[in-house]
Parts: sequence; structure tokens; C-alpha cells
Amino acid sequence: TPLHPVHNPSAVDTMNLKVVRVYMGSFMTSLEMAGVSFTLLNVALRSFLEWLDLPVSAPGWPIASTTEREDSHSMPSLTAVVSDQMRLSGEPKTAIGLKMKQCVEEVCSTLLSHEEELNELDRGGGDGDCGTTFKQWALGMCLQSSFVNWDSPQKALLGLAGCTEQNMGGTSGALYTVFFTAAARALLNPELAVSWAQSLKEGTEAVMVYGGAKPGYRTMLDALCPAVDFLIAQLPNCPDHEMMNTFELAVKAAQTGAEGTVNLKAKAGRASYVPSHQITQRDAGAHAVSLWLKAIHDTLVR
Repeated sequence: TPLHPVHNPSAVDTMNLKVVRVYMGSFMTSLEMAGVSFTLLNVALRSFLEWLDLPVSAPGWPIASTTEREDSHSMPSLTAVVSDQMRLSGEPKTAIGLKMKQCVEEVCSTLLSHEEELNELDRGGGDGDCGTTFKQWALGMCLQSSFVNWDSPQKALLGLAGCTEQNMGGTSGALYTVFFTAAARALLNPELAVSWAQSLKEGTEAVMVYGGAKPGYRTMLDALCPAVDFLIAQLPNCPDHEMMNTFELAVKAAQTGAEGTVNLKAKAGRASYVPSHQITQRDAGAHAVSLWLKAIHDTLVR
């Protein structure tokens, strides 16, 4: 369930409770899980609030809305509290938040413009809907962009995971949800390029674990793994002025990997059931990876 429809908890308002904190987010999830749950905690001891307000490094822990007033008898509406928390997202206020939002917007624009190309590539060995699947994700991302906390890259990645789970169907949706979730967990210092590379590495490894594919299976991994491995190898010793050149070479590695899938026998996905001689074009999922990596690179160099 996306966060933005959860805005009318009027049932709790009728219970005559004084709400002092609201935490909203994905705390316990599973793929394709529908619905929403509310949990109430009786904070009888002041120390409970002090513990809840302590700073944490866990990217999945949301920012709390404080609703206490000087008038201890005031009883704020829970609906108003949730609305207040939603305003914590929206337009980014930091340089890294703005750049991340711009990157995602460029990725969306790129995938939308390549819908038919991706569908055509997918017709050879899949359902012919790869481009449409990414289009659904891109449109959903555009609609939900204002609810993403861009100023916290870890939370933004979790927001991308939530949007993916809701809007992107099929196996791709499940694997990209896993990818974004694992990447968020691994992003320790968003200010460092090497941390982003490690984040991509963790996301990629999660896709391999839960998807069962490996490089050489004619999947998205044949473009993603060469790019990520190149960044992991090169960025630790890369001077700042060479960062974008290194990223450009990683994009080229992804493009080369995608093009190389033409000569690979599919060992995963629907294409693995199609005779090899009928598959004459590159893998659509791998090509999509090269497209969104290039979109990110082009945004960063502008």
C-alpha cells in the first residue's frame, strides 16, 4: 500500500486518544502484500518518548511527527498529524536530494521514450511487454514523487522500492523491489561515490540470490554486473575529477554486456523456454539497465 492514500485514520480519532507521535512507513512487508495496519503504543512513561526520539542509523525508520502542544489538554487530529508528516517529503531541500530526484526523473523520461523499443526486444523471447512494464513504473514514480523523502537517499531508495512493488508487474517488479531495498540497506554514506557503488553491489547480489540468475543467463544481470563490478574495482582509488569518466566507462560496460546477450543462451525467465535460434536480439531487461544507467550518468554530468 503506498503511503499517500493512508491519510484518513478517523477511527482512531474517535477513541479520544492524545496522539503524540506518528510513524508511517513499511515496517513489516512482503511482495504483493495488500492492506495497511495500525499499531498503537501506550507511552505511559516519558522515557518511552525519549527512547523513540533517539537518533538511529536504520534507513527504514521514518521521521516522527511531534504533535505535543504547550496546552497539555489539546487533542490533535491523527489525520492532521499524518498530513503534517507527509509534508516532510516533497521537493528536496538539499543538493544531494535535488540531484537524486533529477536522476530518477531522467530515468523515467528515458524509459518512457524507449517503451516500444523495449517491447520489440522482448517479443523475441518474452511477453513483449518489457517497455510497458517500465512505463507503468515510470508513470507511478511520477505520481508518487512528491511523497519520496529525497533528502534522505536511503529513504528515497526505499520509496523507489515501494513504488516498484506497487506499479511494476511481473518478475521484473519483484526483482527491482528487492534491488532497491537491498541497495538502501547498504548505502552508508551517500556523500561518497564508493558507497553508492557498494549499494549497487548489494542490490545486484540480492537480485541474484532471490532471482536465481547469474551473469551469462541472458538477463538484466549481464548489463548490471559488469557496470557494478567496474565501479567497485575503480572508484576506491579514483580521484574526484575522474569520477564521471569512471562512471561513463561503467555505462559502456553495461552497454557492452547488453549487446553481448545476443549471443547468449537464455537460462532464466520465459526466454529460457524459447528455442535459441528464434532469439536474435539483445535481452530487453539488460538493455533497460544500460538505458537507466546512462540516464543517471547524463544527469550527473549536467
